[in-house]
Amino acid sequence: MSKTSPTVSTGLLPDSQVAQRYKVDPRTIARWDQRPELGFPKPVRINARKYRSIEQLENWERSRAAS
Repeated sequence: MSKTSPTVSTGLLPDSQVAQRYKVDPRTIARWDQRPELGFPKPVRINARKYRSIEQLENWERSRAAS
């Protein structure tokens, strides 16, 4: 049996996993949301929780690496 979470299979990561991905505190993700100049992917809300598109996160990472 695979340990892939349902959100990963749909291409979404919860903000807690996004914070782990970038090795930051979850509050940092909330602060990034307040700074549109960063171009950080907007969240999708599901049952009052925030999720981010993995594809959008990867695109954001590439754009940051290119600058």
